[in-house]
Amino acid sequence: QFLYFIGGTFGHCDNERRAKGVQMALTVERLVDVAAWNQVLRFVPQPHRGTTQAEALAGFEAVAVDKHFVAERRFDAALSALSAAEDDLAASDSKQGETTVAPRARGGLAGDVLVTVMGVRMARDFLIATRGFQICRSKCADSRAIMAEADMGNSSWKPVSVDKKTGYGTYYRGEPGMSTHSFKVVGVVNAEVVALACVLLELDLYKEWFPFCYFSTVVREESRFHKSSRFAIRLPWPLANREVAITGFGHDDLDDGRVIVKACTDPALGEAASRKGNVMAELKLGGFYIEPVAKRDTRITFFMNIDPHIPHLPTAVLNWTSGNLMWVMLHELRKAAVKAMDPKSIYAQRRAERPDVYEYFTERAAEVLRNLPDEAP
Repeated sequence: QFLYFIGGTFGHCDNERRAKGVQMALTVERLVDVAAWNQVLRFVPQPHRGTTQAEALAGFEAVAVDKHFVAERRFDAALSALSAAEDDLAASDSKQGETTVAPRARGGLAGDVLVTVMGVRMARDFLIATRGFQICRSKCADSRAIMAEADMGNSSWKPVSVDKKTGYGTYYRGEPGMSTHSFKVVGVVNAEVVALACVLLELDLYKEWFPFCYFSTVVREESRFHKSSRFAIRLPWPLANREVAITGFGHDDLDDGRVIVKACTDPALGEAASRKGNVMAELKLGGFYIEPVAKRDTRITFFMNIDPHIPHLPTAVLNWTSGNLMWVMLHELRKAAVKAMDPKSIYAQRRAERPDVYEYFTERAAEVLRNLPDEAP
């Protein structure tokens, strides 16, 4: 309980900073109380202590750069080392008359084995309760959900207009308990993956390309690839313009040749519109699945379910409009990504201003692109 109290206290401090709109870089120190973690590890016997410490640190470092599947593997390795330590201690305890266990911990509890087993369990509980571990577990689950939606073999999506050979086109799906349909578009953007990522990352520039968007701004930045934002969409008279408050993160899984993005409405930004006369819409489901297929060709799958909260509008009309909007969005995204490759564009300027984001991402993408053809087959 004490460990969970520690985690809750640090989380509360971060919430206060986020409420003030402070931009923060995600660091290991913000993901775990390093001093407390090292103290807890003192009660884990060697060699398992060293393995646990190294694997957990690598996990926190991977979370800090949004490589969550990598972090998950490292955290699993740390937990495996702790399980092995507990098994070894249990085996030692069964050997009557032998004292092969670690020395008694200071503050002495009821026996060497009991104290050390308790220490191993305390270390495991501490690790699981850390902010870094919890972020990793949540984002890995979200990313796998996005991957399942993007899977071309997912039969829950029904084709609307699809090329049978490539599978590119528009899909829809009715959602249980929702009046609005979800829509998915699959296609190729003829641009470098870094240029496409720049268009998607620069949220305040969505007004330059996203259909009917006239206002876009970043509200806060949790990490380099996790941001919250607001967008306003212009609707024809007599309807009021709509606004949506979104949180979204990007998952660097370029080790397996892909980038995963999750987005949804952010309740923490409040239910009221920031601009007078606007009505809040709700993004119930949203995501991008990005795969470089050639040096200047990137396959993208994106889907969403958005409720604009327009009363008395027939569902069939709303769904027809949403489906067409998705295809227009792909067309505009293609144009913006091509523009982003121009060294004189605003996107090139942003890349120069944020080397912490784009130099890192460019290096990561280069590892993937060097093995790809110049053009998609």
